[in-house]
Amino acid sequence: MGFLDSLNNKNKLGKYSLESDKVEIIKIKEVLKEQEECLWFISSSVFNRIWIVSVTNMRLILVRKKLNKELEIKSFFIDEINEIDVQKGSLLSKLVLKMNNANIEFSNVENLYLDKFLELLNTQINTRPKELSKRQAEKQYEKERLEQLKRDKIPYCPKCHSTSLTYQNKKLSIGRAVTGGVLLGGVGAVVGGLSSKKGYVKCLNCGHKWKL
Repeated sequence: MGFLDSLNNKNKLGKYSLESDKVEIIKIKEVLKEQEECLWFISSSVFNRIWIVSVTNMRLILVRKKLNKELEIKSFFIDEINEIDVQKGSLLSKLVLKMNNANIEFSNVENLYLDKFLELLNTQINTRPKELSKRQAEKQYEKERLEQLKRDKIPYCPKCHSTSLTYQNKKLSIGRAVTGGVLLGGVGAVVGGLSSKKGYVKCLNCGHKWKL
């Protein structure tokens, strides 16, 4: 074994070394946030595709090379994981990460790298503050705000959820400027008083337009 091989093996974080020349590893290092560091690498089948997965001190980062050689990236913050279900096989295992909004399945995880991977995840899950994270609190606030808008029958943008909208250059203020009542569809589309008119509603915040 040469010196470089020995060095790479010494610096391996699970299946891969942080100094690997694989484009997926290079991309993972490029997308790291400030004070974020890679702790472990595995490969796994997720969403019916094979990914290189890195667990960091903040999140899981998934990278795969598509057939056209472009890289696809996904990431999930660890503080959004509530529980991990493990189905261990003789050589390969399956994990189901139970998150706030979805369950994500990681299959074909090599047992050789599994225990350390789980140890790192569980350590961060168990040591996080019990109160809602800032990101979770923001999501909860936004959810409650949209529910209140629906109850108050206030139209909002389906993209950014702003209530600052225009219709044919007339600003829609809350509860006025629209006759016949304003109701909301499931995704925030304006119906009711405006549904008899043809035209577009435009969000003054993000510029999104949708047709009535």
